[in-house]
Amino acid sequence: MKEVLGRPIDTTHFADLHVHTTGSDGKMTPEQAVEFAQSIGLSAIAIADHHTTKPALAAHEHVQREGLEIQVIVGTEVRTKDGHVVGLFLKGPIERNITLEQTLCAIHEQGGLTIAPHPFFRVSSLTDERIIDIMKSRAEGVYFDGFEVCNAGVQYQSLRNDRIQDTNIAAQFFYSHYRQNRSIGAAIASSDGHRYTCGSAITGYNGDLKTAILQQRTLAVQLEPHEQWELLLKAIELFGEQRVIGNLSLAELKEKFFGIR
Repeated sequence: MKEVLGRPIDTTHFADLHVHTTGSDGKMTPEQAVEFAQSIGLSAIAIADHHTTKPALAAHEHVQREGLEIQVIVGTEVRTKDGHVVGLFLKGPIERNITLEQTLCAIHEQGGLTIAPHPFFRVSSLTDERIIDIMKSRAEGVYFDGFEVCNAGVQYQSLRNDRIQDTNIAAQFFYSHYRQNRSIGAAIASSDGHRYTCGSAITGYNGDLKTAILQQRTLAVQLEPHEQWELLLKAIELFGEQRVIGNLSLAELKEKFFGIR
């Protein structure tokens, strides 16, 4: 595993804090997502479907019903007038298409945490100007609790299409420059998994996850290509080759997306 950013800690737990399911535009059901996450050794998973918390609640109920050990974080990815925001530890949905400041306040009013996902990536993401606006704000509830310095979905999109830029490097540079400003939050790495890529970028922590994020005691970690390849093989084992990779060949995937010959 490659440590990207964050506080060097003796990590005992890992979480994927940005996963999509069939509840919005993902391929795995909420139940499949949590079972897969537990099978690869994660301690926690945040189901963050677009504009709804119902899939996350379904995943939480499944874990309780089946007696699984993984922690499910109820989350959502919501569109604001300035770009997307992920809310974690929520009690209910968040209104969409309101201002960024209003969205951050709404999440915090529920006792939730706010994450800036895939910064600077295309039109759905927050710009550096708006993020700086938030860091400068002194208004109550207007701040980030976490900042995605590594989003595996961004990396995957850039590999699929040469015209799409991998903005993870820009996010890491930005965070390194502003990390002393507590309003930027903890370093977060997430898969942003829409397919069968849960766990390809993860956040390390000790103790209680929410406390670790609030105290900015996290470690953003990206899996190496051979480790991501092993995740893909695990997904094929659980869900079948046709469902996971469709008409693509394993040999093509191995070389093009993972750089393994």
